[in-house]
Amino acid sequence: MREGELEFDFSAAKQAEKLDDKGKKLPEGMKFVDFVIEEEHGLIMLEIKDPSCQAKGGDAKAEAAMQKQREEFIIKLHKDDWIAQDLTPKARDSYTFLHLMERDAKPIVYVLLIGSEKSPLEPALLATFKDRLLAKVRHRSRSALGETICFRLFGCHRKNLAYGVSRLSIDQTGIKQTTHIHQHSY
Repeated sequence: MREGELEFDFSAAKQAEKLDDKGKKLPEGMKFVDFVIEEEHGLIMLEIKDPSCQAKGGDAKAEAAMQKQREEFIIKLHKDDWIAQDLTPKARDSYTFLHLMERDAKPIVYVLLIGSEKSPLEPALLATFKDRLLAKVRHRSRSALGETICFRLFGCHRKNLAYGVSRLSIDQTGIKQTTHIHQHSY
């Protein structure tokens, strides 16, 4: 399964689905995480943010614009707006959807995976960001989500995924390249 340039191998999971699939009929007005992965003893709600993706166009101007987006991403990690307006609604709405579909009987782990090969992230920044995200979800949730969900926050460069992830990109000659990033466990 793919999200942007990142391709995941969920073959070891009981089931995996792209929850925010634009081609799938889902409730309007709700935001969803990228993937829901069912394992033997739990569910993983996986949200992908990839500021390390390749610049579209491949020229110096496109690369400069992409570098600016990476810098803006780091700034977003310091602020609560992104948490309140994007990540919290995705966690809450995805959990609500799973609950309504009676798919929340197992423990749920919310994983935010950040493609960080080109945007090195300080561990202290990630730790405080994770704490702020968890506090916001618990504060805004009237459901069991705030009590039952566990958060994990990782960068692709770290060894932490239970599933293989590869970066797909096009080199300057137009040939598709695949870079295996890691296969790890949560």
